[in-house]
Amino acid sequence: MSPEQARGEHIDLRADLFSLGCLLYELGTGFTPFQAINSTALLLPTVVEWPKPPNELNPDLPKPLCQLIVHLLSKEPEHRPDSAQQVAVILCALAQGIESPTAALPGLRPVIVPITDPGKKWRFWRKTLTAAFLVILVGGVSWWFIHGSFFTAPGLSGSWSQAPPLAQPRTHSMAVEMDGKLYLVGGVTPEKHLDTLEVLQPETGIWKALAPLPQTDEGDNGRSAASAGVIDGKIYLAGGWRHSEGLPTITLLIYDPSLNSWDVGPPILTLSGDSVAGVIGRKFYVLSGTNGYDGIRHLFHVYDPEKNAWRELQPAPRPHSKGAGGVIGEKLYVAGGDNGQGPTAGLDVYDPAAEVWTLRSPMSTPRTAPAAAVINGQLVVLGGTQGQPPSLVSVEAYDPRTDRWIQLPDLPDARHGATAATVGSKVYVLGGDRLGSNLDSVDVFTLSKKSH
Repeated sequence: MSPEQARGEHIDLRADLFSLGCLLYELGTGFTPFQAINSTALLLPTVVEWPKPPNELNPDLPKPLCQLIVHLLSKEPEHRPDSAQQVAVILCALAQGIESPTAALPGLRPVIVPITDPGKKWRFWRKTLTAAFLVILVGGVSWWFIHGSFFTAPGLSGSWSQAPPLAQPRTHSMAVEMDGKLYLVGGVTPEKHLDTLEVLQPETGIWKALAPLPQTDEGDNGRSAASAGVIDGKIYLAGGWRHSEGLPTITLLIYDPSLNSWDVGPPILTLSGDSVAGVIGRKFYVLSGTNGYDGIRHLFHVYDPEKNAWRELQPAPRPHSKGAGGVIGEKLYVAGGDNGQGPTAGLDVYDPAAEVWTLRSPMSTPRTAPAAAVINGQLVVLGGTQGQPPSLVSVEAYDPRTDRWIQLPDLPDARHGATAATVGSKVYVLGGDRLGSNLDSVDVFTLSKKSH
C-alpha cells in the first residue's frame, strides 16, 4: 500500500509505481523496504519511515538502479516517475547498458555509469532488469485491458420515485432484503424505540406487520441503530439502542419467517450501537460504533451460526460510528460516520480471508448517519449529515474496480438517520430525519437498464 493510500488520500496510478519500487527493492536486496508484525502495523512505517538505501544492503546493485528504486519509493506521488511507461523505458535502457538511463526521471540528477565490460555481475542484473521490465509490461497491458478501452466499469444511472409511506415516521431503523421482500425492523420516534417488524412486498406495495421484537431480560424490546443481516433465510439483529438506561444492548435476536417468531442467540461481546454490519460466507460481521458510555469505538466481532458463538477480530483502523457499509465480493466496505472528531469521509475495507483492514479512497463529502446499499457491485451512500442542519441530499457510489467515487442524482428528500436496502434493481431509502422531524417517506432509486 502506498503512503497516500495509507493516509486515506486520493490515489492514482503512481500508487502502483510505489508497489513496483517495493518489489524491485526486495528483488535487489532480499529484504522488504518496510517491516512490521502485520499489515495494519505496516501502515505507519510506510508513511513516516525511509528504508535503507538498497546499495547499503547489496553493494553490487548498479547505482542508477538504486536511484530508480529510491525514486519509486518516494512518499509523495509527485516525486515518483510520471508513468509505468517511463519506468519501463528506464529499465529497458538499464538492461541494454545505456550510460544515463535515469536522465528521463524528473527532478533526479542523471548519473553517468560507464560500462566497458558487463562482466558476470552486470549480466546478472541485466537479467533481473529484463524480468522487471516484463513484469511492468504484463501488468501494464493487464491494467489497460481492465481499465482502458477494452473494459469500462459500469456506472450507475437511474431515476427516483416514491413507494408507499411507512406506518409511522421513524429514524435509525434497520432494513434488509430477504427472498425478494423488504423487511423493516424497529427504529426510534421522539416518544419511544419501536419493536415493530414489517415487510413490504414490492409487487403489491403493501406493508404488513409481523411478529414484534421479543421482550428480553434487559427489559426493553424496542431497538434502533442496530446491526442487521440475513443468513440462510433468517434475520439476525445484533445490539442497537433501547429506551431504558440510555445504553445500547448486547442482545442477538434471530427471526424465522417460516414461524413468524423471534429467538434469542448468544449476546455480542460488547454493548453495541450505531454499528455497521455485513454477512460474508454465512457469518455475521459487526463493527460497533459506541457502547454508550465510553465514546466512539471501533471494536469488531463476528458471529458464526454453526458454532453459535461470537469472536473478537482485529479492530478497524479508525472509528465509523453511524457509518455506512455493505458487502462486495466477500469484503466488508465501511464508509463515513463519526470518527470521534466529527463526520469523516474515510473508507475502510475488511477482507475476512486475510483478516486485514485496508484503506481506500475517501468520499468527496464527510458525512455521518447516511444510509447505504450495494447495487451492481457498487456501494451507494445516501444523505447523512455533517453534524449540523440541514441534512444532505447528495448521493455517492464507490466502485471497487476503479477505487473511485462518483456522484449520483440527489435524493428527493434530504435526510439523515435513514436506512436502505436493495431489492432487485431498486434501492429503497426509508424514514430518517430532516430538520428535527422524523420522516415516513420511502424514496426508491431504480437502476436503468443500461446500468445492468
